[in-house]
Amino acid sequence: MKKFLLPLLLVVVLLLSGCGAPQTAEEFRKVIAPGHLMAKVINLEVDRPFSEVAGSFKKMAPQCLNKRVETRSTTPNRYGGATSVVVSEYTPTVIVGKDKAELHVQMKYVQGVKSIGKEPAAGNYLLVADAVPAGKNKTKVTIYSVSVYKRLIAAVENWSKGDHLCPDLTQ
Repeated sequence: MKKFLLPLLLVVVLLLSGCGAPQTAEEFRKVIAPGHLMAKVINLEVDRPFSEVAGSFKKMAPQCLNKRVETRSTTPNRYGGATSVVVSEYTPTVIVGKDKAELHVQMKYVQGVKSIGKEPAAGNYLLVADAVPAGKNKTKVTIYSVSVYKRLIAAVENWSKGDHLCPDLTQ
């Protein structure tokens, strides 16, 4: 259950600060700036051509992240326990241009968690990654994310480097 409370805390903090949840990838990049609460910005340069990194995003994001995930947790009480079920839908978007590739990952709770405030149609942004050429066989990748999504961040880092493993979205 702790997994679900941290992202909700971020949304509450954003709402209380008057910002509201980011509605676009560009707004998300601005909110997830270095030094902000629970934000993580990772800059890396990989020894792979831009076209290969963009290809990894195009192949792996739909395969690994276009998912509906159900998690169950039981909270003990004096009657034996209460089970809660949370269903989340993950939606990846990959945009590839001549000199930039973007990966957006959004998640919407469809059962078990009440959304607070306005959210984008595909759900709140969890991660945005930008890849740009950085030389003949090098690519610069910048990942913006909420720090609690370590497995998702690691997956995007690995895809950038050429490893093709899917993250466990139930954890």
